[in-house]
Amino acid sequence: MERQYYDIALSFAGEDRRFAKELYDELTQRGVQVFYDDNEQAELWGKNLSDYLSDLYLNRATYCVILVSQHYLDKVWTNHERQAAQARAIKQKSEYILPIMLDNSKLTGVFETIAFLNWPPENISSVTEKILYKLGVEKSAISQHKEHLTHILGWTPP
Repeated sequence: MERQYYDIALSFAGEDRRFAKELYDELTQRGVQVFYDDNEQAELWGKNLSDYLSDLYLNRATYCVILVSQHYLDKVWTNHERQAAQARAIKQKSEYILPIMLDNSKLTGVFETIAFLNWPPENISSVTEKILYKLGVEKSAISQHKEHLTHILGWTPP
């Protein structure tokens, strides 16, 4: 089977699934390819999850959105995902991990100088818009509009 690539890989604790599901729903409605474990059960079935998830968070997403909470910090699998994402962030030398704080927990191993969002006061709409901005969706839509005008009118708008 061909390897799936994602715009966003979500990393979260099961206790925070409602936030992840809400974000998944909003992003996919906007055409974003999102790794969300509940939708990958058939793909994950029988796989060595340690290898599969390491590869996913290291190589197969544009960004990793981590929903940080005390639950996240306490889980073995979320820490495994975070470590793979951190390895990617170090190798990439540009932003890859996009942390969203759900409570006052401190994300282990991620520098305190990394900017993060707090949800709340952020909400699903504001988080979605910020992710779309990171993915360049707004720029893409503007570029497509300019190309359309150039084709139809024969001139390029400023």
